[in-house]
Amino acid sequence: MSRSRPPSYRLHRASGQAVTTIRLANGTRIDVYLGTWKSRESKAEYARIVAELGVAASPGAVARKPAAGISVNEVLIAFPRHADAHYRRPDGTPTSEPTEFRASLRPLRILYGHTPAREFGPLALAAVRQSMIANGWLPPPHRLRPAKWKPKML
Repeated sequence: MSRSRPPSYRLHRASGQAVTTIRLANGTRIDVYLGTWKSRESKAEYARIVAELGVAASPGAVARKPAAGISVNEVLIAFPRHADAHYRRPDGTPTSEPTEFRASLRPLRILYGHTPAREFGPLALAAVRQSMIANGWLPPPHRLRPAKWKPKML
């Protein structure tokens, strides 16, 4: 596929990662996150993408990365798009859920954003929850249960 100029290498401010946008034949765009901004690895990944775009029959094939390489940050970047489309009222207007998600996912991003998503497990989730409790984001665990779930005294 012939291109007049390569896609730009730029900073994604929210994540601190380098990103480039690949335009597909049907007009849609795919953002490809390359790694830490101005790092040797991100520049190498950008060079790989530009080189492959020059010879690829389909730009979409260049953009695909193996699932094992996806970080928690990349999942968090993609999630708002899903939430904005999914959390809607019957008349199509957005609900406040996506805004609540964005705020509540901040401790996850701070603690585990750099971690590969496949390595994020129950222990990591417990650590994020504990961090939220310690910082006043959540009440202690015994106060999370509704009163109707408390055992009855005989």
